[in-house]
Amino acid sequence: MRCGRAKPRPFPHAPDLDSPETMDVAGLGIGVPASVAPMRICLVLEASGGGAGRHVLDLSRGLVARGHAVHIVYSPVRAEPIFLDALREAKVSLSELEIHRGIGPGDFKSAWRLGRLLRRIGPFDIVHAHSSKAGAVLRLAPKVHGKIVYTPHAFRSLDPTTSRKARIFFDMAESLLALRTDAVVLVSSDECVHARQIGIPMRKLHVIRNSIPPLTLRDRAAVRAELGVTPDELLVGFVGRFSHQKAPETFVAAMESVMAANPHVVGVMIGDGDLRESVRDCVAKSRFSDRFRLLGARRSADYLAGFDLLLMTSRYEAMSYVMLEALAAGLPLVTTPVAGAGEIIRQGDNGVIVSTHEAADIAAAVAPIVGDKALLARMGEVAAEQDRAINGDHMLLQTERLYRQLLGEA
Repeated sequence: MRCGRAKPRPFPHAPDLDSPETMDVAGLGIGVPASVAPMRICLVLEASGGGAGRHVLDLSRGLVARGHAVHIVYSPVRAEPIFLDALREAKVSLSELEIHRGIGPGDFKSAWRLGRLLRRIGPFDIVHAHSSKAGAVLRLAPKVHGKIVYTPHAFRSLDPTTSRKARIFFDMAESLLALRTDAVVLVSSDECVHARQIGIPMRKLHVIRNSIPPLTLRDRAAVRAELGVTPDELLVGFVGRFSHQKAPETFVAAMESVMAANPHVVGVMIGDGDLRESVRDCVAKSRFSDRFRLLGARRSADYLAGFDLLLMTSRYEAMSYVMLEALAAGLPLVTTPVAGAGEIIRQGDNGVIVSTHEAADIAAAVAPIVGDKALLARMGEVAAEQDRAINGDHMLLQTERLYRQLLGEA
């Protein structure tokens, strides 16, 4: 599959869900060919927060619904309570394996333990690692049976603040580890282009864009009442980990400028993470501190209905779930120039891609939108239309198809 900015298309032989030869699994309305044998699949994850955790949950639920046996190996070190609760509700088997975020000699011990664990609970047809750390540990693990699949969910070298020396190290590691990989899944065409630049062979690259099922949104008035927002106020939201990647401090800085010119604007932040105290300090020192709401880690779908606009300030992404959720909620989106944004946003129609990561430039993009309620409404309508074209079961079906291709069944 070629890398480029064209919209990724479904695999050409995805199951025909309207065929009489398919059956509904678990009453979920997801068809699966009755003649296809189930697969044994292991998903490996280090960081459960953000897009990688969401992706693994969506994928595992869908695979189980389609009749496959799914086992998840996750690290308890950075496991978020919301993720753990969702895991317990999913019909998957689980194993804990301690994997730390930082790079060090302990990674080889984690790799050895993972290899031993997989041999004990396997064999698996597919072993699929999610995020760079889990991907490295899996591909360093000895004697892993089954096809090895890796989804980076944003290469570390996509971070524009990474030093040249660190970027060379990360890129070299990715290209070498690709030798032990049967397939590398990229969640946007932009990320695929980056993978080719790193030196990963084209034959191993597969673009499967993130997608989400329909969101169940709460009543808008109830959400806004809970947040203490009046009908006349406009709510600009941030959803993401409080981490270097997501740049929550940039959201606060940009919103201060927006609030200075628009007294009817309120900023709401959903998330938690390493920068929690730093973000709280920034808000406390702001002259508009009373117009910020810090909700902590929450299920974003429970609050999106109350938003008027979603602002994403990330330093780097691959294909952010926040963008997809904005579409699903019919929200205009303003974002920094991250991978995947150009595949989702129609500039000026359903959102704006800011050309820099500077707070002043971000504020300049947000201000005219929140200052024009008619424009805000039009952009929201286009976002809802775009949602119908982009979201759905594409990620699940294409990933399943890739697994079968690797096993020689397609």
